[in-house]
This record gives sequence, structure tokens and C-alpha cells, in this order.
Amino acid sequence: MIIVMRPDSNKLLVEPVARALHRAGYDVHIKNGKGPVLVAALGSGHIDYNIVSGFTGVIRVYMKNDMFNSVDGEGFVEDFEFFRGWD
Repeated sequence: MIIVMRPDSNKLLVEPVARALHRAGYDVHIKNGKGPVLVAALGSGHIDYNIVSGFTGVIRVYMKNDMFNSVDGEGFVEDFEFFRGWD
């Protein structure tokens, strides 16, 4: 799952999202800097869409976990490779 947050989202906005995802059983990776803040939830956790989309600063939630599949079908891309596509 990918959570897109406003570019001006600071630690106070991102941390509750990351904590909720972690409690739901996901590994969490965060990309901040230039552009929107991206929070990637990896693994087989479960959290309701309405919970995630209700956090302050969240613009959009992509629930599909297959976004991390590699283009050639050979497993998964690394998070740094995946995030590069969002720059």
C-alpha cells in the first residue's frame, strides 16, 4: 500500500500514520524530501482504508500491494527503486 501525503507533511503528521501501519502488521518505509511524502506499507498486514485516509495530511491511498512487483515479474523491486518512480 502507498500513502501519498502533502509535501509539507512533517514528522507530527507522518508518525501517526507509520505507527498505525506498523501496529497493523506492516513494514513501513518513508520517502520525504522534494515532492509529496510517500509512506509504503509492505507485508501482509491489514488496516481499513477509512482509517488510513482519515489521517491529517493524507492525499491519496493506493491499496494495491502489487505495485511493488517488478516489471519483468521476477519478484519485488527494492523500495529505493520503487520510490524513484515517484520523483
